[in-house]
Amino acid sequence: FRPFLPVRSDFRYAIGQRVGMAMVHMDAAHATLRSVEPKTTGPHLPAPTPTPLLPSGVYICTGTITYVDESYIEYDIPTYHLAALGSIVFLLDQRQPRTTVQRHDHGRAVAIHTGHAWHRPNVGCGLKLPL
Repeated sequence: FRPFLPVRSDFRYAIGQRVGMAMVHMDAAHATLRSVEPKTTGPHLPAPTPTPLLPSGVYICTGTITYVDESYIEYDIPTYHLAALGSIVFLLDQRQPRTTVQRHDHGRAVAIHTGHAWHRPNVGCGLKLPL
């Protein structure tokens, strides 16, 4: 096991940089009543049966930075149904813009995943490093 190292202090975040997130699921992830659209339940409709979303294992989700703020970034990794809170967001080693990402930046941690954008559930958010 090798811990993630943070990006260099002069790293410049930019829209279009490719990122990944590693997640470990010990048990199969299931949809819950909280994650199902409220209109699908009611007095005349049966509650949905939990269905497996992911089997146990390690998952690496990939995406692109879509927004950069002073303290956080957004990326197009949909994490709404994943238990990904606290995951490390790191730079991928392929298809990076050469103007902002250098070879020694590959695999470095750029953010801590904090959840999905409240107004866009298919967009992940992360606090930029270093904190």
